[in-house]
Amino acid sequence: MVLPLEEHLAVDPFIVRYADGTYSYNCYHIPTNLNAGRFPAARLESWPWKSVPLNKESMGKARATDTIQHYAFQKLKAEFDLVFNDDGSGEAADLVALKDVDEKTIRLCLVHCKNAHEAKVTQDIRNFYILCGQAQKCVAIKHRGMARLYHDLKRRHEIWAQEGHSRFLKGDIKQLAYFRDKARRTAVEFEVILVQPGASAASVNDDALLLLGTTELYLRKQPLVFESSYRLKRRLLRLALPQGVLDVAMNMRILPRQH
Repeated sequence: MVLPLEEHLAVDPFIVRYADGTYSYNCYHIPTNLNAGRFPAARLESWPWKSVPLNKESMGKARATDTIQHYAFQKLKAEFDLVFNDDGSGEAADLVALKDVDEKTIRLCLVHCKNAHEAKVTQDIRNFYILCGQAQKCVAIKHRGMARLYHDLKRRHEIWAQEGHSRFLKGDIKQLAYFRDKARRTAVEFEVILVQPGASAASVNDDALLLLGTTELYLRKQPLVFESSYRLKRRLLRLALPQGVLDVAMNMRILPRQH
């Protein structure tokens, strides 16, 4: 049975979140005093992008090396045991990376890449709108646990494998299964990395820092449930907490162009 729109929205409300931290709930605008502030410019990580075209984002099945995504993989691969190319419709992120930190901890990292607006380095806020939206979406919708993530990545890899391609840039399906199983008994650190070579760390403006600050605060406030519903986790962004205080920690790294 198809419900009238009014009844459907009463059960499943339409929510729009805005860059300033406020949101609309159906026909109501809800002001919130987040006091997110600016994302600290000192925390921006800069990479040299001289050899990478700013308008070539995805490496594709051919693993094109002159792309933003492939360059991000090259810069990050040493940090992780497994790196998965999840780029495409329905993706969790452009790159999904996993690391076996120790006996009690694994790290799940989602890397979102975006080409520069108009293929040049500017202070255009549009360089960050989509990235920040992807960061929020991957927390609010995706990754209800490693079992779900394993299923999604395995299915997407098998589709490529039918054409003779692999989505695994580092590691394999056996390692992915290992992380799925280990997540049932260990803590999970959750990290988001945003890669945008169209912005300069030396000249990023206040509008961009405010947007990033709001995104970071939003990520920190969202609950995260892994495997069992009673294991409620909260995300943290680069907070210096003693080991064992919280089961899940989260870092958000913004990677603009090196000036």
